Amino acid sequence: MATPAKPQGEPLISIELGDLKDSGEELVSFLASRCGADVRREGSTVAIYSMRRRVGGVRLVRTYLKKFLHQKGLRGDVRVLLKGKVFSFRSLGEEEKEG
Repeated sequence: MATPAKPQGEPLISIELGDLKDSGEELVSFLASRCGADVRREGSTVAIYSMRRRVGGVRLVRTYLKKFLHQKGLRGDVRVLLKGKVFSFRSLGEEEKEG
């Protein structure tokens, strides 16, 4: 089976995996099934090139990222950050978890 060609142009939304590199493929399939999106993993980044649901794009992706973290049992340990159209994950320290 041939691998699909890389889409032309810039992604709509990028997600820096950071410490979650091991969960990259799981995240790709999770987002593709939820958003109906063309989602690709490119190294330590997951890129979304097109979405079936355009309404609430960035907000919707943020919600799905939080759901993904919840399913992995990481929701209380990792924060989802957004700068422009690039999401990233930040691990919380002990002080931040308590407060």
